[in-house]
Amino acid sequence: MPSRCLTTHDTTTVRLLDGLVDCRRGATVARLLTRVEAFSRVALLAVCAMMSLPAFSANYPLELVSPRAAGTTPSADAGTPPMPSGHRIFKAYPGLPYNIRAVVIGGAYPYTFALTNAPVGMTIDTQSGEIDWPDPRANAQPTISVTDAEGTTRTASWPITVTTAGFYFLDKVNGAPGNSGTLASPWRDILQIWSLNDPDGIVYFRSGTYSNAGLTRHDVGTNWERVEMAGSQPRIWLAYPGEAPSIDNGYIAGVSNGAFFRISNEVYFDGLDIRNSKNILFQSGGGHYQVYRNLKMHQLREGIDGSNPAAVMFLSHYAYADYYISFQDNEFFDLNGGGGIKVYSKKKMLWEDNVFRNSTYGPDLKAHCPRFEVRRNHFYGNTGLLPGVWGNMDVNTSGDPCTGEIRFNRINQPSNYSNYFAMDINQNGNARGIYIYRNTIVGNVRIRNVYSGTGPFRFYNNVIINNNSASPARITRENVQVPEAVFISDNLDGAPSAGIIDSSLNLTSAYSSSIGRYGHQLGNEKALSPDPPTGVTVE
Repeated sequence: MPSRCLTTHDTTTVRLLDGLVDCRRGATVARLLTRVEAFSRVALLAVCAMMSLPAFSANYPLELVSPRAAGTTPSADAGTPPMPSGHRIFKAYPGLPYNIRAVVIGGAYPYTFALTNAPVGMTIDTQSGEIDWPDPRANAQPTISVTDAEGTTRTASWPITVTTAGFYFLDKVNGAPGNSGTLASPWRDILQIWSLNDPDGIVYFRSGTYSNAGLTRHDVGTNWERVEMAGSQPRIWLAYPGEAPSIDNGYIAGVSNGAFFRISNEVYFDGLDIRNSKNILFQSGGGHYQVYRNLKMHQLREGIDGSNPAAVMFLSHYAYADYYISFQDNEFFDLNGGGGIKVYSKKKMLWEDNVFRNSTYGPDLKAHCPRFEVRRNHFYGNTGLLPGVWGNMDVNTSGDPCTGEIRFNRINQPSNYSNYFAMDINQNGNARGIYIYRNTIVGNVRIRNVYSGTGPFRFYNNVIINNNSASPARITRENVQVPEAVFISDNLDGAPSAGIIDSSLNLTSAYSSSIGRYGHQLGNEKALSPDPPTGVTVE
């Protein structure tokens, strides 16, 4: 029986009807049922069975964001920017591994990936979309396809030029300022790339600790002391394959706040360790198709409330948004007074397979975040009042609201205090349609400030564990003035003592038949480890 046709806590016709519409997106049946004053649960289930409704249909169209050819777009929606020609995906260095990951949003998860016309040695992980080419030697033009759980497929081809042109190398151990910046003759410091006029250039960082020493600083002594990239410097920064370079922003308690980098174009950061600032580790002023991948971002020393403390902080544009920013496979931790990401003015942003741990807060959807997607992330050990997914979720000056999906995440709040919330939706009362489903949440969940014109907010097929037994599905409703804008249906909830989940937040053997219906598990994942002990600081 299709799970979303059941409503565990809401028995009104309106809520039963919403579950049916969500199953099929069928306006005809919806209009028919609105004429029935009282529609029983049995009758609704019978209709569901006759229609053979899918359990989890797509809420948004499937979009293959990257890779794709320059000048093409993932969507025909008005205002969608094309893939820029200088993106990292279009170049490989001879003999160095080429490794990227597909960026996909929308559709019915999980996805299946495939490659055709791939060069010898290039492979793709069919579940994650990670593409690996260990030894590129000649130009190639592969085609990627992604198919979602409903059978919808998107494909795209993209050219890869194998060349040494436009590549630069830094080596803190063996490099020198007077070298040529090649693999054989690397530079030593970031200072040497700052005078380059090559925004599409790719910089490989060899092992070592780099800094912004010698670069011009702005707002010295303030919480936003920074180094600004003007737009001409290379914007693609990669860790050399198999090595672990770090960038130290230079905080010294009582001496220097350190200085973060502010970059205002389409950056691509992969494999770096970025650390040690007072209030912000990295700041973005704008740019479409930005990629943050395989980063370790940590050691925020004195996050100042009201100054947007975060590992990555995006500036607000108020009147427009940057598209298709992706965070994949990153680890955010030891962020004192802050969280992993603070977002303003980003449309169709993806957070996927990141770890947010041992910090004060979780990541923050501040304002102007239409069509965000938060998928398959892990939150644990964060100690502030809002340690999971949260945000003001406000509008911008043009009235563009936050909308999106939060699905297949693991969120573990370390304390079950009544005023701590593992998930907090619609803080400022201006968000619109948000779908929260197939998450496993340990801790309190809250939806608040629901006024006329906000929502709808849909919570379904989550596993929710807390002691708030007085609220439907253990979800706190605060200042909900329009109850019909909140839909809570078919969640699996219980107290921490109920034995529903184990230490990895996976369903226990007593609930194994619910895998694939409730919570983050698909049933075919690699084994997940338990949450490590909290309160451990890794330097």
